[in-house]
Amino acid sequence: MAKDQAQREDTSPDTSPAASDEQTSQLQPGPRAAEVENIYRRAINYLDENDYDRAARAFRSVVLLDHKHYKALTGLGRCLAEMGMREEARKCFQKALEIKPDYAQARINLELET
Repeated sequence: MAKDQAQREDTSPDTSPAASDEQTSQLQPGPRAAEVENIYRRAINYLDENDYDRAARAFRSVVLLDHKHYKALTGLGRCLAEMGMREEARKCFQKALEIKPDYAQARINLELET
């Protein structure tokens, strides 16, 4: 379990400066895109604090506003996996991969859940 936990921590959504330059939202720049980004950052903070319930709610909000936000789907999947909802987590990782097939974080997390 500890090894699995360590691997999972290494596969959280990438929030490095280089990763934030990559467009993850399909929304045009503007107030709604800024709102999505703010909620996404808050979700990442909750995830970093291991507050999986609050993180999951925030990631869900992002996905409701931008259903193609593959990083939010991956983050949601991670939260669900941590809360023991493995099947729902797999669906999130699969959906993220449908949107961005080469997204390594979703693929790694999906492999951990199968």
